[in-house]
Amino acid sequence: MGKSWLDRAWSTLASMRFAIWLLVVLAAASLVNLFANEFIMQANGGPEAAAQLWRRIYGEPRASILLLLQMYAPYRSWWYTAMLGLLLLSLLTCVIDRTPKVWRDTFGARFLRDPRSYLEAGIRAELTGAADLAERITRVLRRSGYRVRCEEGEEITLLDGEKYAFSRGGSWLVHVGFIFLILGGAMIARGSYNIRAGGLPGDMLAPSEAQWGFNVRIDDFRIEYYPLGEGQLVLVDNQFIGRIVKSRPNGTFDLEMFQPTRRMLRAVAADRIRNHFESTMGNGRLDQPNISDYIATLTIVENGRDIRTERVEVNHPLRYKGYRFYQSSFDDRHVDEQGRWTTILNVRKDQGSPFVWFGLALVTFGLVLGMYIVPKQVAVRIEAGSDDRRAMLVGRPARNPSLYQDEFNRLVEAMRADANARAEEKS
Repeated sequence: MGKSWLDRAWSTLASMRFAIWLLVVLAAASLVNLFANEFIMQANGGPEAAAQLWRRIYGEPRASILLLLQMYAPYRSWWYTAMLGLLLLSLLTCVIDRTPKVWRDTFGARFLRDPRSYLEAGIRAELTGAADLAERITRVLRRSGYRVRCEEGEEITLLDGEKYAFSRGGSWLVHVGFIFLILGGAMIARGSYNIRAGGLPGDMLAPSEAQWGFNVRIDDFRIEYYPLGEGQLVLVDNQFIGRIVKSRPNGTFDLEMFQPTRRMLRAVAADRIRNHFESTMGNGRLDQPNISDYIATLTIVENGRDIRTERVEVNHPLRYKGYRFYQSSFDDRHVDEQGRWTTILNVRKDQGSPFVWFGLALVTFGLVLGMYIVPKQVAVRIEAGSDDRRAMLVGRPARNPSLYQDEFNRLVEAMRADANARAEEKS
């Protein structure tokens, strides 16, 4: 009787081939989305603005096709979300399908029952001993970090020694980690909060605490500049603009002057030069490349009380209740009475960030387990004779059998040494 369509669908979703093909398609789609802005005119304002712009520029039917594919937000489009959902379903199916086997391999006993397996193994040894042979083998294995299980019969005793069996779950953890990564990424794409807010020292970032459940007060904002150095545009004698072309050991500088005429000045003293000056070109300041950092001092205010004060710099945000306040930019056109500029911050909250970090941790841990920790097994079959016991031992590493051979030989020698020591004690 053939498989039902449900069984076939389950097998397909759980197969490695399907997942690889899906990843290839997703990678190609991601590349298309990545470079979409290079070929498709983008419009701010969502689908309505995109529809107006594309119909004016591209006409029909191209505009309708782009709208159908939601190319105004390709990473949140229905077709890209559907592919991510299919990948998520494939990973879930794979995890569910492999969980029983991973559990058995990690926590269950794996006795090697077939006698031929002991004779055909590449890493094998034989021991003989008295009735306590199983106990001696077990003792040596446990001293070496093996977990030992025993199955006793009337004539045959089987031992299963496992070391690092937990690393067999490495690939399973990687799959689970990818599930969390996809969920977190989808939550960020669909439900992220990202706005710009700013103000002068003394201002509050939000109209009220109702917006975030708290508010943030700007206490201070300042700009820091690099020390004078080569390549900087500078103001000389508070009048003329030039560029430092050479720093001399004695603390003076050679300058290329642009005003009032283009010329070179040699050995100009540092007290005649400033790399912080008010001069603009287009929409930017001429001295902006000289800025090393802009720092805001922010205080969290909750229920009318000051909770915490922190300095916020570029790449050092303020974090509170899931919100992150990043120092983004500044506005030097709006200043307070002390000449301090307006600070501009990015306020972000990503509900999926914990899922992403947890997924990354699982993937990393799973890769470490799978790639660097090798599970090892020593399978033992002990046959009872008329006077003594005969044990056949097999070493079964998950990989690199040539490297495991030395460890296996040391185990066997330790077992023989233990037997000799016991014999000497009895004599």
